[in-house]
Amino acid sequence: MAERESPTLVRGITTATFFARFLFDPLEAIQQIYRRFGEFVVFEPPPIVPAKYKRTCIIAVGSRFNQQVLADPLTWRTFGIGPGGDKKSASRRLARGLISAQGNEHKHYRQLLHPPLRPKSVDAYSAQLQRVVVDEVETWPLNETINLWAYVQNLIQTIAISLLFGGDQVRGQPVAKLTHRWFDNVWSMKVILCPVNIPGTPYSRMLRDGEALERRILDWAACKRGDLVGKDLLAILVNNPDETGQPASDVKIAGHMPTLLAAAFETCQNALIWTLVLLAQHPRIARDLLDEVKGRLAGAAPSLDALSDLPLIAAVIKESMRLLPPVPQQFRIAYKATTIANFPVSAKTRVLLSPFLTNRDPDLYPDSDRFKPERWADIDPMPHEYLAFSGGPRSCPGYWFGFAILKVAIAAILTRCRVALAPGAHINYKVNLALTPSGEIPATLHYQDGAFAASPIQGNIRKLVRLHD
Repeated sequence: MAERESPTLVRGITTATFFARFLFDPLEAIQQIYRRFGEFVVFEPPPIVPAKYKRTCIIAVGSRFNQQVLADPLTWRTFGIGPGGDKKSASRRLARGLISAQGNEHKHYRQLLHPPLRPKSVDAYSAQLQRVVVDEVETWPLNETINLWAYVQNLIQTIAISLLFGGDQVRGQPVAKLTHRWFDNVWSMKVILCPVNIPGTPYSRMLRDGEALERRILDWAACKRGDLVGKDLLAILVNNPDETGQPASDVKIAGHMPTLLAAAFETCQNALIWTLVLLAQHPRIARDLLDEVKGRLAGAAPSLDALSDLPLIAAVIKESMRLLPPVPQQFRIAYKATTIANFPVSAKTRVLLSPFLTNRDPDLYPDSDRFKPERWADIDPMPHEYLAFSGGPRSCPGYWFGFAILKVAIAAILTRCRVALAPGAHINYKVNLALTPSGEIPATLHYQDGAFAASPIQGNIRKLVRLHD
């Protein structure tokens, strides 16, 4: 039998201090805990916490913990930690998606919705993906300062709606934007700290957004009834029975759609914006990538077929998501008494896994806070050693779809324009559900002349990435 491992136990004021810091900046807080206490830490709730709310919380950092927890989704289940509203609220209903589904429901909907995301299906989108990306990027204005983040969001949401939701931009775009705002609010510190439904409070606005989002989803769904297009995720959801064999109810449809939309665009848009920021700050890598892409395309428009086997563009994407993972932390709850690293834990124990720190393990990734795509020529980490798309039986089924979008989008942007961040720009991050920009990212798009040069930037993104000044 493997030897039982003893974690570091943290109690009292240290626990309270950590959770206060965690609410403000989860990544900074978890780095501090990791440096001070190590990779396996158990937080016992302060005595002042009422008994019914007392929950042991564990931080487990590293591939061996990832492998054990993610390989056993029956024991270690997903859960929501944001305030979803009372049981009758739209926000609570909207949180009942595939991520929180368990058992037969999860199995049924994963099988039902997976076909459009399989590699063969994604490859079949190649011509449509090329057309949508090129047409959209051609509208981006040159030689003027723009909010690059807004353009990236619109691009990725347009692609997702075109390829996975039937192409109805008129109905789809408002739903996508409201979904992004609702998720942003559900996980915001202001909502978590003050879950009070008083007009004018962030919590109240979150509830109103939930009601509006549910109405828009159901109005859009009504247009899909009888539409049996095989690659439209909403049509699949509406026109197929649920896990019990009954027609899909409004509750099921509304519950699954925010998760599907977020999975289709949220991780991709965050991965794309951070990749563009990193390339703008690393001129040599941007220049080498442009040479690789132009050499393969030879003047043709970017296509998935042409880009599929290029090593540097794949390495740039992998390295960007290693350094700034779109989902930097994952939470699980023990459904029953169990063990972790042979340490006994009781039912309802929470565990936090950290893709952010896993992806910076210096034994696997030397110089781990640097953007170095060349490292991928010599490494091939296991899924639990590189948590860009989770791992185990519930790993992200949209991996191939997301990777394809990023390749074509990066190539289309890079061959048309040179992205220059505004000198002195404050580029900040925040962590809600995803690692996302906080505020605008000002940049100028120049005609692609190959004259890459890094501009000095400010902001808390510099806490996560060591840049060459």
